[in-house]
Amino acid sequence: MIAKSPESVIVFVEVKARRNDVFGSGGAAVTPAKQRKIIRTAKQYIFDHRLSWEGDFRFDVILFEKDRMEHMVHAFF
Repeated sequence: MIAKSPESVIVFVEVKARRNDVFGSGGAAVTPAKQRKIIRTAKQYIFDHRLSWEGDFRFDVILFEKDRMEHMVHAFF
C-alpha cells in the first residue's frame, strides 16, 4: 500500500495478517529480502512518478494478529 501522511510524507506500507502464530508472527514475515523487494518497488514508484528520492518517505508495517493491530512506523530502511 502507498499512502500519504498528514505531514505529506509518502508512506510505503507492508500489511501482514495472521490468524495464529503457527508460522510465526506477521512481523517475522517482513524479512530482509522482503524489505529489499519493497524498497526496490518504492524506488520504481518514485521513478515512475518523477519524484525526488530526497523527498520525505518512510516504510511502515501494519500487523493484524488475532484480535489486535500494530502499526510499526519507520519499520525499516
